[in-house]
Amino acid sequence: DKNGELYVTLLASGRIQRVRELCSAFSVSGTATDMVCEDASDGEIALQLAGASGTATFTWSNGATSQNLTNLGPGAYTVEVKDGNNCIRRDTFVIANGTPATPVIQALDTTVCVGQPISFNLPEPPEGVGYLWHFNDSPILGSPNGTFVATTTGFYQVKAISTHCSSEFSNQVLVTVFPNPVIQLNVNGNTITASVTPANATVNWFFNNNPDPIGTGNVLVAAQSGEYTAVAIDLIGCSSSQSADVVVTNTETPSFVKSFRLTPNPTQDRVLLELELEKPLNVQLILTDGSQRQLWSKTLQESVINLPLDLSTYLKGTYYLNIQSGQTSFTKAIVRQ
Repeated sequence: DKNGELYVTLLASGRIQRVRELCSAFSVSGTATDMVCEDASDGEIALQLAGASGTATFTWSNGATSQNLTNLGPGAYTVEVKDGNNCIRRDTFVIANGTPATPVIQALDTTVCVGQPISFNLPEPPEGVGYLWHFNDSPILGSPNGTFVATTTGFYQVKAISTHCSSEFSNQVLVTVFPNPVIQLNVNGNTITASVTPANATVNWFFNNNPDPIGTGNVLVAAQSGEYTAVAIDLIGCSSSQSADVVVTNTETPSFVKSFRLTPNPTQDRVLLELELEKPLNVQLILTDGSQRQLWSKTLQESVINLPLDLSTYLKGTYYLNIQSGQTSFTKAIVRQ
């Protein structure tokens, strides 16, 4: 009619009835726990009813028939509420999964030297989430950004953590840590010998704190007086600490030597030693390679020595001829090309 009321005509009886709306005042609302951990059951949903007639009944998608739900895990829950007038209201509530996603990590370099940084590719965590790292199943505190100083070989992995939840552990990454070479210098006259572990490490020589190396090899024949140091680098690229300084005070030919020549030097195969002494002396000649292995030796007692040295059977490289008389010695390098 003009007032907005609804009427129904019953044709069989010829009667007119007014329709009264019973459900419009009936409403259902509720609150749900924001989020819970994946393996937890501490979520809750609480319903509030308004305008219900009589006793309301509740049918939940998980089979529950109570007004409120407790001990819930993450997920969506739908409820149907019916009041005494058979008015029905439906609503759905979602409890979010608060467990962070399991990280996947990748090391930028899985082979490093002691003391070098270890870094992993790992995205920035979502707001409210951090990372807890583990090394060989033990937590590493204070390194959330995934950068560490290498000390020993082992497995790294990480989990994401929020206020209440933590993810599963990430994949494990094995990082192999190699020890740095160890170097020690010994000086004898003008010859400095490096003792290195491992033996196949390359030795770089430095003079008077100049950053540019002056040579390589386990043996250095000093060309001038001063301070010498060395650094060893192994095949992996690990580097020793700089050695202690050794001081060479005299690189001059000993006073008992009047003249000394090695020609040609460098040589293809043979070199002639020409040595003139102040007087006939007992002289020992020793030829060694770059690892200080003795290849040849000879003892003479003369004032003038003209001795051809045959290097044709040796590999190309630098060899060292040590000339010693009594307590005095000096060394000269011979290069075979």
